Amino acid sequence: MKNPMKLFLPKYATYVWLLLLFGYLNSVESRAFTADSTGKPKRPLFNSVKLNMTSNLVFDHSYQLSYERVIKKYQSFSVFAGYQRFPDGLTLDLDGTTLSQSRTKSGYSFGGDYRFYLANENKHGAPRGVYLAPFFNYFHFSSSRTLSRNTDEGVQSVGLSTTASFTSFGGELGYQFVLGRHFVIDVLFFGPAIVHYQFNAKLDGSLPGVDSDEATKQVIEALKEKIPLFKDYAGNGEFSSSGSQGFWSVGFNYKVSLGFRF
Repeated sequence: MKNPMKLFLPKYATYVWLLLLFGYLNSVESRAFTADSTGKPKRPLFNSVKLNMTSNLVFDHSYQLSYERVIKKYQSFSVFAGYQRFPDGLTLDLDGTTLSQSRTKSGYSFGGDYRFYLANENKHGAPRGVYLAPFFNYFHFSSSRTLSRNTDEGVQSVGLSTTASFTSFGGELGYQFVLGRHFVIDVLFFGPAIVHYQFNAKLDGSLPGVDSDEATKQVIEALKEKIPLFKDYAGNGEFSSSGSQGFWSVGFNYKVSLGFRF
């Protein structure tokens, strides 16, 4: 049985442990900077490469790297790209019909933000301290499965292909810790967003006793069940006859990344 954390993140528990982590790292960072600031001035470091440590809580086999570049004393830009797969285990409410696990599945993501490190809140410049940032994210997933049904003539099957994509625009509130000279921990606490969801499902044939439109509709509903917090904030969209559904709704962005400065 899959770990439920991979299927649905608690609304409040995530923020509680992030706040605890923030308090601990703030004390560690203060001690590290005090020790480092007693030495001679060193060459400034404007670049950071980071690995997202929380994406595997939501998606399967997720690897996401980001790059941040300081361009002004209190400003930077950040871009990311990654590979991840949509969680498996879809369940359909169709009598006598079963849906296999994914035969093939893949996915990718990319995006970026422009960060403003708050001069009034931060004793140091970018990339250390509290930041606000507008951001853009794009995620795309695809998979193929087999839909089977028991009939008088035996088990009959058809192929099922699905795609899902999420495009989001929003704002971020975060804090980046600089430990020593070269290491960073980037904690994004809160990232409300407007998200466009697009789902598509297509059968490559027909099954006796199964309505194709109803089957694809249920597949899309099953895909939506896998998105954390989706039920609470999802909008309503109409299904097209071609087996697709798209609509705008709200979403949230939060993550913890570990990185290296150079």
